[in-house]
Order: sequence, then C-alpha cells, then structure tokens
Amino acid sequence: MKHFLLFCILFNLTACGIEPVKTHTKPVKWDKEVDYYYTDEMYNHPEIIENIEYVLNDLPNDTGINFYECAEPGKYVVIFDYIKGENRSTIGKCENPLVIISSGRLDITFHELYHMVGMRHEHQLEFRDDFIQVDFDKVPDEVLDDFIIIPADNYLYNIYDYEYDHKSILHYSSKTWNADIRHIDGSIIPINKTPSIIDRKKLKSIYLLDK
Repeated sequence: MKHFLLFCILFNLTACGIEPVKTHTKPVKWDKEVDYYYTDEMYNHPEIIENIEYVLNDLPNDTGINFYECAEPGKYVVIFDYIKGENRSTIGKCENPLVIISSGRLDITFHELYHMVGMRHEHQLEFRDDFIQVDFDKVPDEVLDDFIIIPADNYLYNIYDYEYDHKSILHYSSKTWNADIRHIDGSIIPINKTPSIIDRKKLKSIYLLDK
C-alpha cells in the first residue's frame, strides 16, 4: 500500500483517488528584519519560548536576520504556536508563516526554525540514495511527504556544492516517526542535537554571509 502511495506522490497521479501532496516549490529568502508573535497558548510554555529565543539569537550569526517580537500578528509575521504533539513549520518567507512547537527539545526547535528560514530536509536531497536507505514500508502514510526526493532546484543553495551531511539538524534520525531511516551500510543514524558545520555554511551561502 505504501509503495502505491509513494508512486502516486511522485507522479502526481490524481486519478488514483488519493489527495495530492503539496507541491514542493523553491522557498523564498527572508529580508534582514523579521517580526514574530507568540500566541497565548505558547506563552503557557515558557520552556519552549526559552528555546525559541535561544535559536532566534543564534540565527543572525548565519543569516544576518534580526528578529523582533511584535504585539500582534500580521502579514509576514512569524507566528509561534503550541499544539500538543505537533512540531512543524512553513519553509521560508511566506504571507502567513507559522511555526508550531510542542517539544521542549532544543534540537527540534533548531530543526523547525531552520525550516522557517528556508532550509529543507537533508534526507530529501536527490542523491540521498547513495548515502542512506529508506524503507517506505515503515514510513507512516501521513509523513510520506517528508521522505520523498525533492528536486535540486527547489533548494535555496546549490546542493552539489556540499557533501551529504548525516549530521545535519535537518536530517531525520533512525527513530524519527519510527521510519528506521539508516546509513547505506545499515547502521543507525543518531539524533543530531545541534546544527552541523555544513548547515551553517549553507545558511551563510543562502543569505550571502559567505561573500
């Protein structure tokens, strides 16, 4: 069943009767000043806000972006919200940017905020099959879209300028979603706790801090 779903996703076969997966388009870079807003529900979780503020204070080092908390939501204002059991983010600049974080883990906060500034998953690179193995029979149907390959031109950086990065904060571990994603030799991929050196180089290249 899961191979059939993957087939439909990759070839956009709407005739199969399955709702199409969202189109992966190239993200848009943010400007150098970005406003953000915490919902009332997020304010009930100060430990998560502490992690968000930590990452927001770290991101300017690699992006040059300055983040400012504002009093109300609006167009292009990043909304930080809490929904129990969910961690997800829009990717790059958009009219209604939303970051949902319910975990108190700093690595998850880094992961979602790196999405927010335009970074995509490492394990969805088009040459990933030379470095990892994905058993689609173990990938839950609801997250198949997080495992399909994304074309190179839908990344904000030239993917061929960098070696494959198992240590990326944007790389799922073998435990993520119980999908059992592994190194090509079958060994376990651990949870990456912080952004890798290559993650930071990619951000700098996107936001031209390497020039």
